[in-house]
Amino acid sequence: MKKLIFVFALVLGCMSSYAGDYTIEMEPSKQIIYLSRLGLPPDTTLETLLKTMPELMHRGDILFDNYDIQCDGKSVGESRDVILLQTRVDELEKIEVTSSSVATQSRNGQSGTINIVYKTPSDGFGGDVNVSASTEVDLIPSVNVNYANNKLELRGHASFEYYHPEKQTIYENVLPLKTITGYNTNTEKYLQETARLNLKYKFDKSNTLKAWLLETFNNSDNNQYKDITTVYDRSAEYGKGWYYSEHQYDTLLNHSRMLNVSAKAEYEHLFRPDAKFVVFAGYETSNKKDNNAFSYPNTLDGEVKYEGVVWSNEDHMVKIKPGVNVSYQDKRFQDNTSRSLYLSPYFDFNYKYKGLWVNGTGRYQRYNRSNRVDGYDGFNAAENDFVWNANVQWQVRPHHALRFSSSRNIIRPADNMLYPGFVYYPSTRKWVYGNPDLRRSSVYEFELGYITDCHWGARSLVVQAKAGYDHATDLIEEMVRTILYQESFPMVYSTYTNSGEKNIAKMNVSALYKSDLLTLSAAGNLFCNFENKSGGADKHLYYNVSVSSILNLENNWAVSADVQYNSSIVTEHCVYGDRLLANARLYKSFGRLAASLEIFDIFDYLTTDYTEQKDSKLSSLYDLYGRWIGMSLTYKFGVR
Repeated sequence: MKKLIFVFALVLGCMSSYAGDYTIEMEPSKQIIYLSRLGLPPDTTLETLLKTMPELMHRGDILFDNYDIQCDGKSVGESRDVILLQTRVDELEKIEVTSSSVATQSRNGQSGTINIVYKTPSDGFGGDVNVSASTEVDLIPSVNVNYANNKLELRGHASFEYYHPEKQTIYENVLPLKTITGYNTNTEKYLQETARLNLKYKFDKSNTLKAWLLETFNNSDNNQYKDITTVYDRSAEYGKGWYYSEHQYDTLLNHSRMLNVSAKAEYEHLFRPDAKFVVFAGYETSNKKDNNAFSYPNTLDGEVKYEGVVWSNEDHMVKIKPGVNVSYQDKRFQDNTSRSLYLSPYFDFNYKYKGLWVNGTGRYQRYNRSNRVDGYDGFNAAENDFVWNANVQWQVRPHHALRFSSSRNIIRPADNMLYPGFVYYPSTRKWVYGNPDLRRSSVYEFELGYITDCHWGARSLVVQAKAGYDHATDLIEEMVRTILYQESFPMVYSTYTNSGEKNIAKMNVSALYKSDLLTLSAAGNLFCNFENKSGGADKHLYYNVSVSSILNLENNWAVSADVQYNSSIVTEHCVYGDRLLANARLYKSFGRLAASLEIFDIFDYLTTDYTEQKDSKLSSLYDLYGRWIGMSLTYKFGVR
C-alpha cells in the first residue's frame, strides 16, 4: 500500500553551508533537513515528505528503492516500507540525506541513505492517536506513546492497516501474425499489524545504551483476473481479410504471509564531548510464506567504531572515524539456500579550515557468497572491492557556497538474479544451478553545486544549481536464453547478464521562497542517458518538474497544493509514459485535535507504457485509478 497524505513541497535547494537557523544545512557528504522549521502538518507521512524532494526522484524505478532507510544511523532493513508509511513528521526532529554512496555505511543504498532522527520527548508521558482513511478502501488506526525522565527516553508505536483496492490494466500486444488484447483486474486484500519500540538510557554523562525493536505481521491476498482476446491473421492462407479470434479467461490467486522481527542495540561511551567509542549489534529474522517469492533473509550485523576530533584550534579542525562492519545473511527458498558474508573496515576523515570543509571516506569490502540447491552443484564466489567518497565544500563568501562530491559504489546482484536457470560448463560436463558468472556493477558519481540565499526581514529566497555525471560499468540486465537440455530438449528461461555501460549527465535547479504567510518551491531535473551496447550507443533525454506551496491562514487553517510532472522515458526496449500528479490539501487544528482532507491525483492522469522487442510490440494503457480522497484525525494527549 502506498499511502500519500500531501504536504507542501520541500525542495533540496533550501540549504546553507554556514551557521544559522536554516531549514536545511549542507555538509560535504550530506544534507540535513530540520523538520520543526518547516511548519508541516503533524500527520504528514515520511514517504509523502520524501516524495516532494526532486533529488530523490528516480524514473523507471520505484521511488526510494535505491536508498537505504535508517533510524538514528542504523538501517531498518526489510522494514523500510513500514517506516516510510507509518512514521509521521511530527515524531521527527530532522532527516539526513546523502545523494551518493557512503563508504562508512555497511548497508549502503545504490544512490545513498536517508537517515531519520526522532525528537527528544519532553519529561513525562504523552502521545497521540491517529485514524486515517481513504476512498481506496484504506483504513489505518494507530497510536504513538512516549515517556522520558532525566535518564530514560521511551518511544512506542502500534498500528493496524486494512487495504482492499481494485485496479485495472488495459493492454494490446501486436505480433507479426496475431494481436492479443485484453484487460487485467487486480484486487488486493491486505492486513498488517506493526509495533515498534525505541529506548535510550543514559547511565551517566559518558555512557548511553540505545535499543530498537520492530515487529511486523502482514497477511495479503492478491486476486488477478484476465480477460483475453486473440485475433489471428489468416491472410497468407485464405486471402486478405481472413481472421480467426479466440476468447479466454484466466485467474490467479496469490497468498502471502510474513512475520518480520528486528532487534538492535548500541552502546556508546564518551571519552570527551567530541570523541566517542561505539559498539553495535543487530539481528533481523523473517518467516515469509508466498506462492512465488524468495524468503526474506536472516541477517546478523555488528559494528565497532571510534569517532573523535584529533586536532582543533581557532582555524583548523581534524576529525577521524575508523571502524569495521560485519554482516551475515542466510536466505532460503524451497530447496535453495543462499548465504553471504561482508567484512568491511573503513576510515572517515574530516578537515575544516575557515570556509573550507574536506571529507574523504574509504571502505574495503570482502564479500563471500554461496548458492546451493538440492540435487545440483552450487557455486561459491568471493569478491574484494574498495569504495570511496571525496567531498569538498567551500564557502566562497557569506551566503554563497560551492560543493563538489565524487564516489565509487558497488551494485551487487540480488537473489532473483543469481538463481534463475542452469548453466552448462563443457570443460567439466556439469550443470550448475544459478548464475555464477554474474558480476557486480561499479558506479562512479561526480557532482558540482552552487548555493546562495537572500533575506528581507521575515522573507527569504534560496536558490541551488547542480550539475552531475554518473558512469556505470557491467550493467546487470535481464535476457532470455534457450539451451538444449540432455542434448535434445530445448529449454527457454530468463536470466541476468552483464552488458554494456551507462552514462548519465544530470542538472538540477531549485528555489524556495518563505514568508510568514506563504511557502513556495519549484524545482526541475534534466537527465541525459547514454548507453553503450553491442549494437551501438543509445541516447535518451528525460526530465521532471515540481511546484508546491502552502498558505497559512488565520485560526490555524492551512491550504496546500503541489503539481509534479515526469516526462516519458525511452530505453533500449521500452518507453515509459509520462505522469502528472496534482494534489490539494486542507488542514485545521483545534487545540489537541487536528483534521485534514486531501484530494490526490486531481487530474487522474493516464500513463501509457510501450514495450518493443524485435518483431513484437506491447502497448499497455494503465488506468491507475489514482484519484482518491483521504481524511485524517489526530488527537494529542499528555506531553510531547
